[in-house]
Amino acid sequence: MVSKNKIIAIVGGMGPASGEFLQTLLFEEMRTKLCIQNDQEYLDTIHCSFGSEIPDRTAFLEGKTSLNPAVPVFRIFQQLEVLSYAYKRPIIGCISCNTFFAPPIFNQFVELWNQTPLQHVQYLNLIKHTANFIFTQFQPGDKVGLLSTTGERKLKVYQNTLEERGLSILHLDLKNQKKLHQAIYEVKRDPFHAYKSHKTILDAISLLLSQGAQKVLLGCTEISLVVNQHGFNSSQHIDPLRIIAQASFKDALLPAESFTC
Repeated sequence: MVSKNKIIAIVGGMGPASGEFLQTLLFEEMRTKLCIQNDQEYLDTIHCSFGSEIPDRTAFLEGKTSLNPAVPVFRIFQQLEVLSYAYKRPIIGCISCNTFFAPPIFNQFVELWNQTPLQHVQYLNLIKHTANFIFTQFQPGDKVGLLSTTGERKLKVYQNTLEERGLSILHLDLKNQKKLHQAIYEVKRDPFHAYKSHKTILDAISLLLSQGAQKVLLGCTEISLVVNQHGFNSSQHIDPLRIIAQASFKDALLPAESFTC
């Protein structure tokens, strides 16, 4: 029997800087909750950033590329299974991309998972964890602003789940959505210096708040990255990356079953 905690794995590369930000949030969570005094007290973490292997999610959803991103992402999970045997410890996988959970991608990922079950690796569903958090904060009829890539917006990744529980979702108009999508990709290219794109993102949050949103859901990891850089009022937004960092931390501390080979 292995007494150590589960290993947390960030499945990143979508984009790389936001995966790095998720790792920072994880370490912040550990320092806050565990009162860490040295290197050895951190929970073990793996960061897999294979951006060259994973096609752009919106490009796939729009039919501009044929390889489903689910395929290389599942392949990463298969390699994590190998690592779990090497360390004889279970691994929790966090996929650091909201658009990945659009049905044409995520359903294929689940199908691959069911065809080839992994014994000692699990994944956390970013959308479900975020939605469950929102349901504890809002009542039916409340208004939530939603910012995301255009691909995610078209597939209603968050919208369908939230509207099923009676929440009212506010979007940008199409002109501003186009600007937001372009800004997200500018941030992918230059995460820390695309100041004009940063302003576009922050202005989009302010616009939805001015239209009556009680909070704005940051439905793209690049948006989370930008908002964190600028110290935007945390009471006005919902950050899925922070939610999944907290969820994976809690899960890693739960007792693990005996590791069997």
